[in-house]
Amino acid sequence: MENFEFLKNKTLTFFDTEFPNRKNDSICSIGLIVVKNGEMQTKEYYLVNPEDTFDPFYTHIHHITQDMVKDQPTFPVIWEKIKQYFINSIVVGHNLVSADLPVLNKCLDRYGIDKPDIYYMDTLLLSKQYLAPKYGIKCNLATLSEFFHIPLNHHNAFSDTEACLGVFMKNLETGEVTEDDIYQYMPHESPRKHYRADHRLIDKAMNALSGLIQGINADQEINREEALALEKWLETNKDICNDYRLIDVYNTIAQSMRDGVIESCELDRILSKINTYFYRQSSTNSVDKIQEFMGIIEGISADQDINIEEVYLLENWMNDNKDLKGNYPFDKFFDLTHKVLEDNCISKDESVEILKLCDVFLNPHQDEGVHICLEGKRFCITGEFSSLSREEIQQLIENHNGIFAKSVTKKLDYLVLGGIQNPAWKFGQYGTKYNKAREYQEKGVPISIITEEEFLKLFEGE
Repeated sequence: MENFEFLKNKTLTFFDTEFPNRKNDSICSIGLIVVKNGEMQTKEYYLVNPEDTFDPFYTHIHHITQDMVKDQPTFPVIWEKIKQYFINSIVVGHNLVSADLPVLNKCLDRYGIDKPDIYYMDTLLLSKQYLAPKYGIKCNLATLSEFFHIPLNHHNAFSDTEACLGVFMKNLETGEVTEDDIYQYMPHESPRKHYRADHRLIDKAMNALSGLIQGINADQEINREEALALEKWLETNKDICNDYRLIDVYNTIAQSMRDGVIESCELDRILSKINTYFYRQSSTNSVDKIQEFMGIIEGISADQDINIEEVYLLENWMNDNKDLKGNYPFDKFFDLTHKVLEDNCISKDESVEILKLCDVFLNPHQDEGVHICLEGKRFCITGEFSSLSREEIQQLIENHNGIFAKSVTKKLDYLVLGGIQNPAWKFGQYGTKYNKAREYQEKGVPISIITEEEFLKLFEGE
């Protein structure tokens, strides 16, 4: 750090917190590492009595329980010990501006404690700007730590702080971090100016959300399992939540989900934000509609029970979007819902049949009982592979007299699914190639879909 003039004589306070519940206005643990001129000054870890209830969901994440903190100091006591590290220093954390600083700000408000002016650097924002373009990686702390071999016991506040320090150093090594990456924290100011995501990711997130809300609210009642689907949407899109196009609806959902229940007034606010977003958008295309359709499917299947209102929702939506005929698996859903509604009721077997089709649509499946032959056969690959590069896979295929194909056509014999999902895939857990292969299968083209694991079994012992 001493090689960076703008950090000379600066104190850096690496900081992480854990929360007891969804309200995000109390803290149950704090990790701190203080560095000045490249020298470690102090390392501190505190368990904190939040004087608040613990949500089992959060305890499952960080393993801190009510009993562990009942005899620990409260936040005001801890703050007296650590506030010096937040004055005339730069606070550094991962997703700091959306998580740790807001909860710190709320804790100070809660206890009526004066707030210092805080200047910060967020390693999530830095990594998206400097590491993601260079290495092509996701920027959550776990992925970065694994990629750069940084030790991490995730959701232990001190371990997260140490990992954040390691990620910060990797950003500095790019030589691109400057004084312009230091911001003053403004509690009531949106951080949207810091980050603009790829518009395709934003469109995909909002299309999926629009469908998801329709699906979980088809029967005008959102149960716990369906509310969890919204939590999953929040988790899936947390890396892009600071984009100015997404932040309002994201925060509205997060606030509504604090108690794990979506009330009708909260749903109205969410729908208002969604409608505002789409009002500003240009006309939709088939990809947008399929993404919305996937959201509907995820919504109606969230509680693993399909009711008649959900089937009617499917039918009405598909009747309004008949231009999707021929797109996988629209036709299958269209035919199945038509069959179910012939008697205007749904049996348990029909519910199970729809759920199975939902699962196939949402989660890429390999074909069963496939005999794989290499010689003279055409192979195409999709996604990222955990064990080999694309070039190495191509070489394997060609060394065994197979043919490597760049796209899915009727002449293709096998499509190989990589084991690592790509958030930029148009259709959630799979992309255009998988979708095209399934469409060809529906038309009788003998393309086989196999996993990376099944494909690599061919070369065991070599």
